[in-house]
Amino acid sequence: MSRLIFYDEGHEYQVDGERVPSVSEILRFIFREVYGDINQYILDNAADRGTRIHKACELLDKYGKVECDEDVVPYVKGYLRFLRDNKPQWTMIECAMMHNELRYAGTIDRFGMIDGRTVLADIKSSNTIQTRLVTPQLAAYAMMLPEKPERLLVIHLVKDGTYKLRDIPYDDSAFMACLTLHRLFEKKGKRRKNEN
Repeated sequence: MSRLIFYDEGHEYQVDGERVPSVSEILRFIFREVYGDINQYILDNAADRGTRIHKACELLDKYGKVECDEDVVPYVKGYLRFLRDNKPQWTMIECAMMHNELRYAGTIDRFGMIDGRTVLADIKSSNTIQTRLVTPQLAAYAMMLPEKPERLLVIHLVKDGTYKLRDIPYDDSAFMACLTLHRLFEKKGKRRKNEN
């Protein structure tokens, strides 16, 4: 049986030694459109903070407590408020998965039950939620699950220690378009490599 391995350092997924593209990699076309004008230093700092926030929330979910950097504390307080207010029952926390037929992989932030409904949730800590990017991202994750969740949700952690919830409608059209583009560029790259 094939086993999916995630290498955190390069944000790379592999199955039986073969690299599998990530949801983030496939959505790079939209990412560039949304964030293309923002300075790379700012993007890198936001990505680093986001990674630390995700790790702190993961530890909180798994162990009920966490120690974290001072700049992450307000976001963790927001997540604690979310947990208290919504009482989720997570069955998946930061779970790497792969779509076997379409051959892509990603890490689902949270999956479980809230108020008796199955929920696929993504944790965000950016200043604003970019619906153009979040919608195809959550659709791609939902497609990897055995059954489509009843609710796609963004848990937006805000730097003032609060949180906001945003329901996202299921729409896989943008993700499938990006997947098609990704495969076209991948084939072109393989041809170029074989010609050299």
